Amino acid sequence: MADWVTPFLGLTGTLLQAQGYRSQGQSAKQQGQAEQQAANYRAEQLDQIAGQSIAASQRVAQEQRRQARLLASRALAVAAASGGGASDSSVTRIIADIHGEGAYRAAVALYEGEDRARQERMAASATRYEGELAAQSGSNAAKAGNIMALGSLLSGGMSLYEKYKGANSPERVIKSRS
Repeated sequence: MADWVTPFLGLTGTLLQAQGYRSQGQSAKQQGQAEQQAANYRAEQLDQIAGQSIAASQRVAQEQRRQARLLASRALAVAAASGGGASDSSVTRIIADIHGEGAYRAAVALYEGEDRARQERMAASATRYEGELAAQSGSNAAKAGNIMALGSLLSGGMSLYEKYKGANSPERVIKSRS
């Protein structure tokens, strides 16, 4: 009865080892896919933040233009109330400068928003790339697990030492000296 137990246990161990390698590879693949999904989610959030940055900068630019119009209107009213000519060249130059400064500040606000959005989009692209790398790494680990499982099955569960130990193995050298 003991004659069949040892080979049976060896075969069972080999099969379990092969299944373990395969399961380990599949687990790595699933982890890579989960990391890719998480990275894609973070990237979508970064894209949304980029859109919000542009929208916020447009609002700031609009407010800068509104402030410039109000300031120019007040400058015109003060000039007219002072008794001087509202169409005097110095008054029109001041009003033009106010409008120019408002346009400049609006353009700066838009640029800053676009710059923040560009940075967020770059971060989103990098995050997506990280997710792709994680998925590829998981897929490679799954392939390696399958190869290890196949190797385990083909080797019959024996280590290379057990399979190829020869006349010069330490065990045989010790036995021959005794």
